[in-house]
Amino acid sequence: MLNEIILKMVLDKAIKGSAKYLREKKITIDSSALDLEQAISGHITQVTNWSNEITFKDLSKSKLTSKVFIDLEIFLMPIKTKLDDSELLRKISSTDIFKQTEKHIVILGQPGAGKTTLTKFICQSIISNEEYYPDTFKLPLLVRLRDFNIRLNERNDKNPLINFLFETLGLVVKSDAKDIKEEEVLLAKERILVPILEELKFAVILDGYDEIAERKNKDRIIEDFKKLSLSCNACRLILTSRSSDYNYGFENISVLEICPLNPKQIESFAEKWIGDPKMVSDFLAELKKSPFLDTAIRPLTIGHLCAIYERSGKIPDKPKTVYRKIVNLLLEEWDEQRGVRRVSQYGTFEIDRKFEFLCRLSYELTIQYNRTTFSDQNLNKIYNKICSDFDLIQGENKKVISEIEGHTGLILEAGYHKYEFAHKSLQEFLCAEHLVKLPIIPDFKILPSLPNELAIAVTISSNPSHYFTELVLNHFVPNKVGESFIINFINRLLLEKPDFNASKELGLALIVLFTLFKTVESEQLRLFDFDLPAQFDDFINLVFSRNKKFSASLYYAFLEETITESGEKILRLKRKKSKKSIGQYELPEIICIKSSFIDDLHLIDSLQL
Repeated sequence: MLNEIILKMVLDKAIKGSAKYLREKKITIDSSALDLEQAISGHITQVTNWSNEITFKDLSKSKLTSKVFIDLEIFLMPIKTKLDDSELLRKISSTDIFKQTEKHIVILGQPGAGKTTLTKFICQSIISNEEYYPDTFKLPLLVRLRDFNIRLNERNDKNPLINFLFETLGLVVKSDAKDIKEEEVLLAKERILVPILEELKFAVILDGYDEIAERKNKDRIIEDFKKLSLSCNACRLILTSRSSDYNYGFENISVLEICPLNPKQIESFAEKWIGDPKMVSDFLAELKKSPFLDTAIRPLTIGHLCAIYERSGKIPDKPKTVYRKIVNLLLEEWDEQRGVRRVSQYGTFEIDRKFEFLCRLSYELTIQYNRTTFSDQNLNKIYNKICSDFDLIQGENKKVISEIEGHTGLILEAGYHKYEFAHKSLQEFLCAEHLVKLPIIPDFKILPSLPNELAIAVTISSNPSHYFTELVLNHFVPNKVGESFIINFINRLLLEKPDFNASKELGLALIVLFTLFKTVESEQLRLFDFDLPAQFDDFINLVFSRNKKFSASLYYAFLEETITESGEKILRLKRKKSKKSIGQYELPEIICIKSSFIDDLHLIDSLQL
């Protein structure tokens, strides 16, 4: 820690440099070197305690920053500046950012990218690691910008950042002049503050620019930031923000962006957070098998998954639980835990409406373009189609999407005039949420592009058995869905693990889905070996083992047996003339059943083979 003698020299030097101006304006510095020392000492204690650990609601106990921090990769330019996918942005290690540039730094990142954890690591390193840029920094000076929401509500501060830094260092000015202007006092503060920051080589860390609620307050902060960045060289300013909230190009500032985690970093993250090698191995194996693996590219989401795994010994069995957890985390819970309030520019566009808007947007973009990335023209077209349903204004798609990106991170600007959903699995989930809330299942011409979304829709519906049956018997059968659709639909259904109940209609629907896959033109059986995943057999067995309500012999008679190239026996059954339907569903003329289904489950009680 700096001693009083050194601080007295620094303070005297700063005052001497502005002596003439201070005399002219009758301003005096009512602070001593001891005041400066005590203020810095108290501040460093606060920074040490803040940066020492990481905690959030799902953690059973806090984690030490020094133990769990992983070295992040940093893009040397913001992602949204990319002109096309072929352009590769240079990357560096987060521990090398101060080697890369001598300018002041803005660190951007999507929600949960690890911005605050990185600033905690920087603070901890400056305080406790003598080898961490010893010639660049002496002490950290932390400004948590979310705290300015309260400060600026209590007083009309035109230069909040400069005043805050001045007060944090224990500095006070007085003036005997009765007619002195506010601007003149501010200039005196700047002339004292900047030399002290420079002489003591502070790393001034401004964490969470996006967490300032009011636009006018953001403008005031950014003006002070710009002013200080032009006045300081030895002192370094480091500002963090969500990517959508920072759109400036100032002199003497390098703008960087945190990269998503790569597979190696995901493994390293799990090893540091969970610790036990066997638990880490099991966690990563479960994560890799899940449909939400893509969400693990953010420290926030993988951190919460690790915390849940530590408490329960497993990742939630149902992917829909994880989808809802992550969406809620990004929409509301993460800000709520940290006491951050984000104000919408649109009066009625609150959290629940944003969720509904995202569901509708993901649905429309999927059925129109069937991809996760889209141009601003694509976005504008869809936005103008749906905006009136959400009391939003025509033509303001960029403003609305920017707000959604800044508030949730579920959509992001991924290049020049290019946008994308942050995670494909969450886009599919949001689309499925819209599907199940529609009064009817859409026309089938829309459905071929939605095999994954329909599988999720089955799982999250209020009655998965009924929704599945309705899809297969009233939509798949009349339209004779293709083999690739069925494979994708079944594969995703196996991952999503819907809770089917027992009904004879469900039993029929499962057999019919198998039939649709096995049947080619003119209801001929496919004999070549292009099969469904083996797990589908297990899935049918599981459903029928607790579902004895469908007995094929009540409705069908034996027609023929066929053997495929691999020796698989397939029975073709023809509907009995006296049987037309089950409940509200018409029975198909022909169905196919694997002989193993009969042998294992006795689905057909009295067929004469």
